Amino acid sequence: GSGAMGRVYRADHLALDAQVAVKILNPEIANDPLTARRFHTEARAASRLRHPNAIAILDFGQTETGSLYLVMELLRGRTLARLCEEDKRLEVRRAVDLLGQALGALDEAHAAGIIHRDFKPENIFVETLRTGRELVKVLDFGIAKLRGEAEAGATSRGTVCGTPEYMSPEQVRGEELDPRSDVYAAGIVLYELVAARRPF
Repeated sequence: GSGAMGRVYRADHLALDAQVAVKILNPEIANDPLTARRFHTEARAASRLRHPNAIAILDFGQTETGSLYLVMELLRGRTLARLCEEDKRLEVRRAVDLLGQALGALDEAHAAGIIHRDFKPENIFVETLRTGRELVKVLDFGIAKLRGEAEAGATSRGTVCGTPEYMSPEQVRGEELDPRSDVYAAGIVLYELVAARRPF
């Protein structure tokens, strides 16, 4: 698959004899040395997250040709965005369960000093377990910041990154962010799940 940050491939981890997902970030992120250094900082922090609802990062680095990559657990299912397209409006109890799981991952990240910056249905993955229970995994912790910095010439001050429909006012203004910005985005997501449209 592909998105704003790069391309994702299914790969075989030879030592583990398991399938994994490899995300190759877009070249403009890797081309700036400062942004590349920040990638390592953000990826290291995200790889330390230990929560059942946060995607597990198994490895990260830079290839000999300069490409930045993340190796993650391979998820099977669909994004919350796809689920909403197919199911339209979600039953309130289901919406609260799914978002509650995602908030658990956000809480763990915030406790570790990580702000997501791009919390939206496309970055929330839903797997259906063998028991029939739905398990949420939140993707791309801290990585949105890198794209914003690459597009703004790697200056963090005044840099705006994220998806406008889910961004808090302070994020739109390019101000310093704290966890409340992610909570704001979560409110937009919950509204969208139960109303089948965004509030504005």
